[in-house]
Amino acid sequence: MYSQTSTQASAAFDGIYRKVPTEQVDRLKKFRLTHPYKQISVGKTKWEYITCGQGEQTLLLLPGALSVGESTFPFITAFENECRIIAPSYALSLTMTGLCRGLAHISGNRGSESSSRTRRFIRRARGATFCSPVSRESP
Repeated sequence: MYSQTSTQASAAFDGIYRKVPTEQVDRLKKFRLTHPYKQISVGKTKWEYITCGQGEQTLLLLPGALSVGESTFPFITAFENECRIIAPSYALSLTMTGLCRGLAHISGNRGSESSSRTRRFIRRARGATFCSPVSRESP
């Protein structure tokens, strides 16, 4: 597997975001520093997700397309002072069942962090596809 050095990663980041206003790029960089990904394995599939926040409700933020958790960072920063947040990146799973089981495991297996709290979904595009199956998998 190919691994980038920090210099290569920085150059790639700068290239991707070169036309984005500096203020927005700085917000993303700050977000990445303060909201690291956690990892979990569900069966043989590795998942990454961001978890943060506080409050009685847990928001499961499902990104659009087959995207990454940090793509929801405007929502994360808007709600993290009022709610627990779980923002997964979609794992490479070949089936809807695999995706739903992984999302249910992440959102329902956070121990005292979220299992006894009310869970709500915020989803974009493809994320909406998973809401009902995830609810059935982990009510």
